[in-house]
Formats: sequence, C-alpha cells, structure tokens
Amino acid sequence: MALQTAPAPERDPSFHGIDPTSARDLERYADPFPSIHHLRRVAPVNETPIGLWRLSSTLICEMLGVPAADRERFTLWTAHATHALAGTMAPPDVQARAQNAAMSLAGYFTDLIEERRKSKTDDLLSELIRAEEEGDRLSHSELVVQSIGLLIAGFETTIGLIGNGVAALARNPREAEKLRARPELVPNAVEECLRYEGPIGMTLRVLHEDASFGGRTIPRDTEVWAILWGANRDPAMFPDPDRFDVERSNAREHLAFGGGAHLCLGAHLARMEGQVAIGALTARTRELALASDEIAWGASLFRVPGALPVTFRPA
Repeated sequence: MALQTAPAPERDPSFHGIDPTSARDLERYADPFPSIHHLRRVAPVNETPIGLWRLSSTLICEMLGVPAADRERFTLWTAHATHALAGTMAPPDVQARAQNAAMSLAGYFTDLIEERRKSKTDDLLSELIRAEEEGDRLSHSELVVQSIGLLIAGFETTIGLIGNGVAALARNPREAEKLRARPELVPNAVEECLRYEGPIGMTLRVLHEDASFGGRTIPRDTEVWAILWGANRDPAMFPDPDRFDVERSNAREHLAFGGGAHLCLGAHLARMEGQVAIGALTARTRELALASDEIAWGASLFRVPGALPVTFRPA
C-alpha cells in the first residue's frame, strides 16, 4: 500500500466523485446496464471464440449509441486515456499522451452528444441526455465525463477480464474441462478470473478518518493506493491463492471491482460479458492452448492483452 499525504481533491462530476453519504448522488448514478437477455441479443458470440475486441466494442457501441464505424478511432484513445489514472506517477510523455487521448475522447463525445440531442433514440447516451434530477439536467461536462467513463468501463477493462481469463483457462485445462462438464460453474469461474488476474492492479482512495495500518496511524484525508492484486492473492482470505480454481467457494469476495460507493461502474456489464464469452468459449472448443507462453500486452495502463493467439479444436 503506497501513501501520499495530500488534501482530499475537490469532488468532480465523474463517478469517482460520488459522495457516498448523498442519497441524491447514489440515485443519480444508479447502474444503467441491462439484463443478461439484452446482452445475449446484442452480442450472441457467434464468431471466432477469441474475438474479445469485437465482443466488447460491439456491445458498448450498441448500448451507448456510438456508431460501430468509429470503433477504430476510440480503441487507442481509451487505452492511452487510462494512463491518466496514474497521475504524476506516470512519465511526462505518458501523461501527455493520456491528456491528448482524453481530449480526443471529450471532443468526440461533445460532437456525438450534440448530434444526439437533435435526434434521440433508445440508447444509453440518449437516456443520459434525458436524465433529470430534481428538475435539473446533467450538465454538458457531466454528460461527457459519464460517456467516457462508460466507454472505458464497458470496453477496455472487459477485454482484460476476458483475455486474462482465457489465458488462465488455457494454462489450466482441467479447470476448462470442469466448465464444459458443468456449465453452471461459469459465473463463479468469471469471479475467479477476476480474483486470479483482474485487469486493474490498484485504485486510489481518500481516508475519511484516521486509520491504523501495520502499526502506523494514517491521518484523515490521506490519499491511499490500495493494491487490488495483493488483496486478491491474500492467503488469509483465499487459501492457496496462486491456484486457479473455478470452484473456489469465496471467489466472488475479490476486490477487482473496488467496493462501496465507488464500486466499478462497469461491474455488472463486465460480469455479463465475461459469462457469455467464457461460457461460449468452453462450450465450443476443446484442447484450448496458448500459441505462445509470452502474452503481448496492450497500450493500456490496465493488464489487457494486446493479442492472445490460441489454438483449439472445435467442439
């Protein structure tokens, strides 16, 4: 756990700025994602099993109302924009690239929002535009921030979840066989994928009161980097933590999505996508294996494969 003593930042209009004591904020930013039935209708996973990018991008584009033809434009933007979360911990050139990507995304959504205002549909972006809380519409800056957050939450990190999960199953063929024999284990397997190698390694929090940790008192308003990967491999919580086990009874108690009022915006969506993708993969393949022991990581700050070549025999 790394510590940085600094004043708590001002609240911002993103989901990271939610006041957990405010019922208005919690209602205002309620989970907007649909049911598993809508997910299966939008993305039935009928392509090559490792079409991770296409699955995630198709779904989030459909939900948000982003033209599918624009996927190539925002793919690299979202990867580079994630590095803004590292703040000054990132090298100056990486910070600059992240800032440019964020500005590109903001410009893109500004234009799309103005276009959608003139012709609303049933997509999520139109719903955000329609949103009113106590008679006030979301501001333009709030709409842009939420749109970018939804895009990244529903796209970049979900590719990491599915890609890392596929790699874990390929490296643990007995666990993959369990899913083929007992497909009802797929939801728990997705939780184990998140615990075993989730896409996000750490998250920033600000203490609301003094706390004791390791014999040391950490003062209120200290910014704390919580290491999620460490927590998810804690042997006191998860026996034999370095073993990938799709039947692990407490797999869902991982912290891959954070927690509390700042629980990951895309948690519900990521779980649904993961269940559909990994369920289809194990049902439709046999002898799944990585084509190489080395995984090429993408440009994101998160642990997201840039490519994941595999071999398999169709079921």
